[in-house]
Amino acid sequence: MKKSFFDRLFGWLSPEEPSFPPPSPAPPTPPPGAGAARQVGDIAPADPAEPAEVSAPSAPTPETPTPLAFVKDDNQRYYGWKALQTDDIGLTYSYQPQFKLPLQVEVDSKEKPEPKPMVKAWLHEGKDRLAHVQRTERKYGVPIILVSQSVKDVLSHFQLPVHRFHLVALKPYRIDKIETPYYLLQLEHDTLRKQLAYPIPIKGLSKMAVGHDGFRRPVTVTKLPPLTSYTAIKKLQEEISNDPTNDWRAPEIVTEHFSLATSLDLYTYKDEIVISEPLRDALQRHFPAAVSFYELNLPPIQMDPGIYQQKVKQYANLQEEVRAVTYSYAPEIKQLYDRSEARLAKKFSIHEEAFGDDEFTELSRRLQLVLPESFKETYRLQPDLNGWEWEKIKHIFTLEDADWKEAEAIGAIAFAGNGCGDHLGLPLQKDSLFEAGTIVFYFDHEEGSCHELGELADMDSWKANI
Repeated sequence: MKKSFFDRLFGWLSPEEPSFPPPSPAPPTPPPGAGAARQVGDIAPADPAEPAEVSAPSAPTPETPTPLAFVKDDNQRYYGWKALQTDDIGLTYSYQPQFKLPLQVEVDSKEKPEPKPMVKAWLHEGKDRLAHVQRTERKYGVPIILVSQSVKDVLSHFQLPVHRFHLVALKPYRIDKIETPYYLLQLEHDTLRKQLAYPIPIKGLSKMAVGHDGFRRPVTVTKLPPLTSYTAIKKLQEEISNDPTNDWRAPEIVTEHFSLATSLDLYTYKDEIVISEPLRDALQRHFPAAVSFYELNLPPIQMDPGIYQQKVKQYANLQEEVRAVTYSYAPEIKQLYDRSEARLAKKFSIHEEAFGDDEFTELSRRLQLVLPESFKETYRLQPDLNGWEWEKIKHIFTLEDADWKEAEAIGAIAFAGNGCGDHLGLPLQKDSLFEAGTIVFYFDHEEGSCHELGELADMDSWKANI
């Protein structure tokens, strides 16, 4: 009877039928900084092939290599790196490649590449604006990040894994002209585990399981032999996935710690970007309003303490000229954004008498908005809106949070909704920060966009279009 994968994997624990596989010898540890030479066009060397199993009955079972000991060093820190997710005027605008990924890492040094198009992605709330590190939608699990020329210059001082910079052409929504060059930094996949000093001790295999209370929690199967190479990790996962007797689909290999065999400043864990503390400090110092960092949900990462401290000192005083990101709007768009920013900053004042003296006075004070008489008259009647619901006075609000990509939305009064997050509203009058207009707009919550419907008083001509 054929044994299942887990019977074969854990059979070595049984004294009756040992089946412990002979491990591969640990590869030699490369010298510090070995990853620095692997720049554009250089490909990482492949892991040595796993030796064939010795099947001769007389062959002794080889001993398991001794895993590298973990020495805790609180000064060695690694962080996740991503673009700033939000700022004072809303969520950051995001882009996605309009070309197939992954691209080949090799590049002919003589080629003059044409900029590859990057188009707006699903996240486009708020004002169109550019930062040194722009939010990017990753596709196909490829570790990428969109950076300006200045970020590229700073990164040139650090040791990176196999990578390539692709010159890109951004296609934003309202920005008229972009003068700053932008690059899509494409990194080799999963370089952290490729650059470990093997063998590494592992706790087991982890998957998510649903408990009796309905919550999903990780379940770990322990007592696995040390892994001797990156190839061994992929081979183990492949065997689990291909075994028809279990329902584990490539579970995570849970390690006790990561011991680095190289002194790179940037790694990738699958498609996650992992950077050293010196690189984090340099990015924070040069681009404080463009990047964000987070604690990694990974086992401890360690490297030689002496080498790490040398790197900290080496980069402590790194200086690089950072050029501001330069772009411009069309004149009419700039006027809209200037008015929106002024409204958000509350740089205006309204005389108390302007709020009137009727049932809408308290609403006007709360919204700091003067309402037109035509709106008051229509609201009192509340005619049918083809299934849309008029908001109650205490629930009426203005779109102040820059969560729409259209500048016309800022300060617009939302007086009706369809229950799905979409609104009918009246944008501010032209060149005013506190007077609602009389033109009805449809505000689409799903896309963050809006379009004009018509005059509020001429409802019969536009309500069929909502």
